[in-house]
Amino acid sequence: MVNEKQLTIFLCKILRHEPKRFGVNVDEYGSCDMDELVKSINNQKNWNGVTKELILKMAREDKKERYQIEGNTIRARYGHSYPVKHKTFNRELPTTLFHGTNKKSLFKIMDCKEGLLPMERENVHLSESRNFADQAAKRRKEPRMIKVDVKQAQKLGVPFTYVGDEVWLSGPIPVECLKEIKF
Repeated sequence: MVNEKQLTIFLCKILRHEPKRFGVNVDEYGSCDMDELVKSINNQKNWNGVTKELILKMAREDKKERYQIEGNTIRARYGHSYPVKHKTFNRELPTTLFHGTNKKSLFKIMDCKEGLLPMERENVHLSESRNFADQAAKRRKEPRMIKVDVKQAQKLGVPFTYVGDEVWLSGPIPVECLKEIKF
């Protein structure tokens, strides 16, 4: 019996971070062949019985909409720790975006003047709505919320890319574009 929660975590590890380690070939967008992915997962120790249908079901039911399926390919929409291109959407950039974090990180971001950095990922992850950002912050101990002044960040040359489901990616954002707001 396949543990779907564990499989979701494993899919993220493969598609977002280490496709080559698991023998999965990805294109410049991070997309891979679904059959190759299934074969690769089933070849790993302690994994068998994973089917294409199960992965499709999990991807479609994922509340965070982490995956994008096109034909027989699947990709993680965001969260990569290796460089990928992102498909463009015709979407107007909001004037404000949000970033959920925690008390310890907030100190580094605001007080130490580091700003928002991608850390171990390729991009900073931002949310269009406060509700979506709250969900991200609540996964952390002592959650905190940051509001991003997008116009000011753009004036300073920060790029923004929409990747779907209220998620925007950006480059590093200087502290002068950020404001802590009540969580």
